[in-house]
Amino acid sequence: MARFTILLMFCGLLPLVPTQAQSVKYDISKIYGSSQHDAFTSMVTYKGAYYCAFRSGEHHVYGEDGISRIMVSEDAKDWNESATIALKGIDLRDPKLSVTADGRLMVLIGGSDYEDKTLRGMLTRVSFSNDGRHFSKPEPVEIDPAVRTDFDWLWSVTWYGDTGYGILYQRETESSCLVKTEDGISYSLVSQLNLDG
Repeated sequence: MARFTILLMFCGLLPLVPTQAQSVKYDISKIYGSSQHDAFTSMVTYKGAYYCAFRSGEHHVYGEDGISRIMVSEDAKDWNESATIALKGIDLRDPKLSVTADGRLMVLIGGSDYEDKTLRGMLTRVSFSNDGRHFSKPEPVEIDPAVRTDFDWLWSVTWYGDTGYGILYQRETESSCLVKTEDGISYSLVSQLNLDG
């Protein structure tokens, strides 16, 4: 904490004279619990309600059992399950919610195909809802042929105007690129991202 404070002081973000510490109270509550490995959350507001998506599976990795659960709350206190998305034989991972330009709730889900403990491929799926409860069958996203591989993972999409932008991680080449979409299904290359490590 001391290093962080000093850095902020050098950047001119904090006064040089120490101020009295303020206490902040946080209320923490669990919205879902099971004996499964529940993790990798995402949250948005949609049509006046809060939506939270997460992966639920037997293990962190190496499975065909990962499903996506979507919870809903009107007040961010009382939560109910609104949908479950699953694909037989595919480990659905890291569901990310967004609201499309045309007003649909979209969930982007990484899909890993394992044989025993060997990853055979990765393909992101997408599903849509008009009411936050009924989602379309997850369908594979279409990645620009100029960069597509058998181990693509498209991360969270952020919408700006009529266009959604996301980062495509490519495991085989350990590279990433910025892609864009107008329909949430087809993604074209914007730029390669030259990131070390």
